[in-house]
Amino acid sequence: MTDEQQGSEVTEYYANGNVKAQGYMQNGKLQGTCRAYSEDGLLMAEYLFADDLLNGVTVEYYPSGVVFAKTEYVDDQKHGWRQTFYENGQVKSEMQFKNDTPDGECREYYEDGQLKSECQYSGGLLYGVAKLYYSDGTLQQESVFYQGKRNGTCKEYFENGRLMMACDFTDDKRNGTFYGYDSTGQLLETREYINGQEKK
Repeated sequence: MTDEQQGSEVTEYYANGNVKAQGYMQNGKLQGTCRAYSEDGLLMAEYLFADDLLNGVTVEYYPSGVVFAKTEYVDDQKHGWRQTFYENGQVKSEMQFKNDTPDGECREYYEDGQLKSECQYSGGLLYGVAKLYYSDGTLQQESVFYQGKRNGTCKEYFENGRLMMACDFTDDKRNGTFYGYDSTGQLLETREYINGQEKK
């Protein structure tokens, strides 16, 4: 068995002599854990390889050493969950992938853990109801998507929970009656739209 077949640790260096990357190669391909470092020696990321392809969870770090992101890979493609984190350890965002494309649930959070937004992807395009929230958890916006475009009734709300506006959309264009309200619930205006153009 040759040295290449047996495998060996490989290390890449910066010009200042600090380690840039470190991993393990067998039969000329990366295998197992590979670590990447900044020029001043801080761990930036850890990767899992199988036959030179990313397979498993990749972990990225803040300079402080706190985890910044975790991403699941299968055969060099994002497949599963990708999560990002605030430096306090709280989840910042999480999204599902399939074959390197957003597919499934997607959520964002405020730094205190309160839900900020939620939506669904299919084949890289937004589908279904997408919601955005104020920092206290009150619904701020609600939109309906089909094949990545707004289709259906979209609504926005004041922080007190009252409706601010509502309008129907077709292929991302306003279609139908737009309703605008003040923060007490009083109707302020209505406008008519056809294919994104306001009727005069």
